[in-house]
Amino acid sequence: MPEPEMTAKQISEDLLDRSGKGLMTGNFDLFAPCFALPHRVVSFDGERDLTSVDELRQVFDGVRKHFAERQVTLLHRTCVSAAFLDADTAQATHETRLIARTTIVQQPYPVLSILRRIGGVWQVARSEYAIVDAPSHSKTLGTAH
Repeated sequence: MPEPEMTAKQISEDLLDRSGKGLMTGNFDLFAPCFALPHRVVSFDGERDLTSVDELRQVFDGVRKHFAERQVTLLHRTCVSAAFLDADTAQATHETRLIARTTIVQQPYPVLSILRRIGGVWQVARSEYAIVDAPSHSKTLGTAH
């Protein structure tokens, strides 16, 4: 008997888990497969299309630098909603908390993501970040370097 399909929330949580582990450990090879290229990133500082692994790496490195500056020891992301738009597309929203030891170091922020199944693999194709209190973090995501 075939295994049942994953729910949209399970898909989102899997991508959050793998990409989060990649970010926190500095493992770009774990992080990168979670994202489709091109990948649209939207923040209050603008929109950009990441079209290459090098551009994705720039964002990865910029976010890791921000985490280091804030002394982030825990990246806590929770999927708050997820639903299929069609058989190969889902929309998910998660909340991110950046924690240094026991202190939240940045206001929690929501992220809306479009997830797509491409060649049988689920990846994040679009991310919209609502970061209000960390301009350097928002700029890292929404503007070209």
